[in-house]
Amino acid sequence: MYLVFGEQDTATLLGGLSPGNQARLVEGIGRLIDQAVTDAVTPLTALHAALESQLSTMAAHGRTFEESLARSATEVERLTYALHTSEQQSPSRLKPIKLEVTKFGGAESDKLLRWILQVETAANAQRILDDDTRVAFAMSHLKGRAEDWAFSKRLMDPLCFPSLDDFMHEMKSTFLPPNSDFRYRTKFLECKQEKRSLQEYIHDLRFLAANVNDEESLPEAMRVTVFMAGLNQGPARTQLFREYPTTFEAAVRIALSESFSSTLAHGRTNSSDMEVSTVAH
Repeated sequence: MYLVFGEQDTATLLGGLSPGNQARLVEGIGRLIDQAVTDAVTPLTALHAALESQLSTMAAHGRTFEESLARSATEVERLTYALHTSEQQSPSRLKPIKLEVTKFGGAESDKLLRWILQVETAANAQRILDDDTRVAFAMSHLKGRAEDWAFSKRLMDPLCFPSLDDFMHEMKSTFLPPNSDFRYRTKFLECKQEKRSLQEYIHDLRFLAANVNDEESLPEAMRVTVFMAGLNQGPARTQLFREYPTTFEAAVRIALSESFSSTLAHGRTNSSDMEVSTVAH
């Protein structure tokens, strides 16, 4: 009691009581203090137990989640391996297609870039994937001076053409006419529709652009401008200057669509005029 009330207050509180009453009072106060401590500790004990239970549950969930992740990772690895093995072992469902390729003889009139495109397209169509086989396939479509050049290099160095890309690069360096990019680019810039049909004009521009080896020298904006400027006056040209597309192929689609719509409308007008003329007679 001295610790709770202090020495003086304790003496005052117990001074008027008999020793027996003093003992009972002290005992009662002790029980009250013990009960208060018990009442305060019990909720804390329950809270501690609840927290421990929650932590145990969370740990169990965490272990379950980790086990699930591990199983998922194992399954993904198994499926990836199975897919990779299947791709290596299963034959392709696409059947090879044999395409005709014109032989290139090295003359300027043989159009090297078109021949290169034919060879690459035919090799892909026949499902030829190996580099050595692709090079051999390309060499089998040579003749004359070009054939002599390729096999002479092979005799001197069997590894001179490690891939089809390397072979084609050597072909361009050897057989493309001097300043061919400059010449085809100049022809492209000067190209006009004039008496050609729209389809013929588009085909000629595509051909000239395809023969320019350095694509950066003929940017997309320049192709669009040349195409639009070279068109004859008509609905296609008018519509293009309204929309001003950003790519050459977009400009081609607009021009063809507008030309088709104009032709269709013109045909309907002529049909209506003929019907009116028939009724009048």
